[in-house]
Amino acid sequence: MSLTVVLMAVGGTAAEQEARVAPAPAPPTLALEYVLSEARITGAVSGAEVAELTAEVKGTSFVDGWVRIPVFRTPVAVTGYQVRRGDRKKVLLVRSSTLSPPRATLRGSTVGYDLAVGKKGDFVVRIDLAVQVSRGLGARTVTLPGVAAAASQVELTIPEVGAEFAVEPRAELKWEAVAAGVTKVTLFGITGPSYALRWQARAAAPVEWALIFGEQLSVVSLSRGRVSLHLRTDYTIVGGSVGELVLELPARYEVTSVTGEGISGWEVTPEEEGARLTVSLVQPITGSYHLELEAQRSEPELPSAERSLAIPVVRTVGAEREGGSLVVRAATGIRLVPEARRGLRQVTVSEVPG
Repeated sequence: MSLTVVLMAVGGTAAEQEARVAPAPAPPTLALEYVLSEARITGAVSGAEVAELTAEVKGTSFVDGWVRIPVFRTPVAVTGYQVRRGDRKKVLLVRSSTLSPPRATLRGSTVGYDLAVGKKGDFVVRIDLAVQVSRGLGARTVTLPGVAAAASQVELTIPEVGAEFAVEPRAELKWEAVAAGVTKVTLFGITGPSYALRWQARAAAPVEWALIFGEQLSVVSLSRGRVSLHLRTDYTIVGGSVGELVLELPARYEVTSVTGEGISGWEVTPEEEGARLTVSLVQPITGSYHLELEAQRSEPELPSAERSLAIPVVRTVGAEREGGSLVVRAATGIRLVPEARRGLRQVTVSEVPG
């Protein structure tokens, strides 16, 4: 038997074959010109139906020459701005336009404001601006500018209390009464160009017969310099429906989170002995409902000194009957000795609801 081997040449010249095995080009590197690290906008609505705001914007330029950095992408009335003394000729606030290189101008097609930064390194700008508050259908609306920074939020004080708030597009929204007749509204996670904040007086709830029963699980955690509270309340509502839930909080506790189905907002109102938390619902509820909150209080002496500490108790306002369980936990180095158990009975861990 004979074996014939056939050798076949692959077509193409030597140069073409070399081109076929050439390595793929390296992926392009990311050219990062700037970063806006933080934007904090604070202000107040005045009696003249104008919101007077101050935006503090922090960032870093990685370019030796001029770079244009978008700040406001919605029309605003800027009344002034300040930069650090050494940056007055290198950090400018300019109206958005197509001019190049960037320079301060009042001409061109404007849709907002940019920063023209002509230095490499960190910068801080404080911008004063004013925004009109509009009225319509019993509500007021103010369009707040947003800055696309890594961390961004807006705080606005409004000279009224008891209102309901909504924001469009959707953002994390919190409001609380901070003084007589004054409410502070905070928007978190601001990334869009503008947010329409709307508020109106809370409609009076219809009078109806409803019985509220509350079953609570309170978990109090003691750690260095802090007392933390996690509260879970299981409601049972019979005979009618309710559009809001109210809890009485102990003094000096700051509410950090409120969660539950169909919550439209929540408000903390200071009182002589503690505070009142009002949770507004999208629509009235009946039957079973589940609400949770987180709160904390500073205790600088923990755990350095032996002292008595009142365990926080939260009351369900309007409840026909309430009860529940209390769990107290302590970090390493803190020893717990109960002094009084009025209205309490001790149970094993297995008896505490999960």
